[in-house]
Amino acid sequence: MMKYVPRRILYLTVIYICIIFGIFAIQFTNGNAFSFSIGSLHVTGFSEEESTGTIKPVLPLHVGVNGVDFFLDDRNPLMAYTSEKSAEPLKVTAVSGQENGNPFVISFADDVTVSFISERRGNAEIITITAYIPAKYEKIVFPYKLTRSAHLEKKDSLTLVSLGKKQYSFTGAEVIPVVNTSTLALPIFRATPVVYYQTYIPANGLDLASLSSVPGASTAEYNAAIEHFASRALDSFRSDIITGEISESLIASYVSEMGRIGMYHAALNSVPGSFRTGPTRTWRTNTFFDNLEKTYAGLISVEREDRSALAKKLAENNPACFEYPNLVPYLVDRGSSVLLKDIVHLASVLDVSVVTAPQAAGILEAMLDFTIYDPDDLSVLEALSDSCERKLQDALVRIQDNLYLTNSEMHIDTMETLHIADILIKYGSSAESRSAWTSAGHLLITSLLSFAGDQVIL
Repeated sequence: MMKYVPRRILYLTVIYICIIFGIFAIQFTNGNAFSFSIGSLHVTGFSEEESTGTIKPVLPLHVGVNGVDFFLDDRNPLMAYTSEKSAEPLKVTAVSGQENGNPFVISFADDVTVSFISERRGNAEIITITAYIPAKYEKIVFPYKLTRSAHLEKKDSLTLVSLGKKQYSFTGAEVIPVVNTSTLALPIFRATPVVYYQTYIPANGLDLASLSSVPGASTAEYNAAIEHFASRALDSFRSDIITGEISESLIASYVSEMGRIGMYHAALNSVPGSFRTGPTRTWRTNTFFDNLEKTYAGLISVEREDRSALAKKLAENNPACFEYPNLVPYLVDRGSSVLLKDIVHLASVLDVSVVTAPQAAGILEAMLDFTIYDPDDLSVLEALSDSCERKLQDALVRIQDNLYLTNSEMHIDTMETLHIADILIKYGSSAESRSAWTSAGHLLITSLLSFAGDQVIL
């Protein structure tokens, strides 16, 4: 019997090989493999031709670059979140891009797209990942994994990908492991739809004075970016009104912008009558549509809650009160002289080392307003200005010719950035010695608007 053993092994081996090749043949009979590079990106996948002649992608699909492999397969789809706990997988519908330097774009169901662009600037390799996410979703999560030669390292608040002697980092997103797998996940939010994966170059501290030479920091570039965004926003508002996707914040923004360009009455006439008289409208749009009598109770309730919350924070010496927009004018308009004195007391006992960047900006804003409303107590707030400047400078991150404001988790908050940028522009305009802060404010706005592209989100 022993003499037949080698023959049996040979027969079994041939059978197994035939089975394996048969599986591949069945799976890819109609499939065409593709593989190409765009800069540092290496893209591989399959496509097949349907009976209609349409070419569609076949999973798996891989986009590899510098130690990471962004991939999609049947077990690891792109996930789209309508809320933090509600997600659904999205099917890949098309891919486009080739070796000529164009972005590599993956299209998904529900009009979601993700594009990859590779470029090199000096010693840095930069991969820009941009998503278009419709209003239906809050964020998407793209799976990826590390190549065998790469591993993760923690450096302060950053998570770095180490590949040999080089390190790479994500900016604008967290590295989030998926539980019980070797797969990682890259979240991309609708509010901040651009993520960078780039060569990590240790910072030597932000040189604030150097920002004035960056094109996006100029007054002309700042004004142009604002006007471009306003124009795109107005187009988006008009489209939403036509399709009936109306909210009170949208209507308030639409009428305000139309009024700014001299078309106030045209805006009022184009708002559907159902909104004017509908139950969803509150005191927020009374400026445009009257009917204060019907919504006055809501305004009084909000005012009472805001005043109570501010008073509580001031009584507790909580620096979070400085996050309230236009804090000093707000209190002056309401005759709250007692709370103004509480601000002075808080400033006199405040430990600036524990305040956040938004709170530091709020202190500088309050200091500027005290020069008008209460100059006798100005010195107490002025004593905090240097510490607040350092706090803000530590929160600013420059990436090439862009500037971003991050919190301790390295997240970029859109509303915080807009609010703080306005304060920095005003603060920089208050004295020649502070002019660099105006450049920082301008650059924060132009960077954020270019970061968002043509998407307008309310």
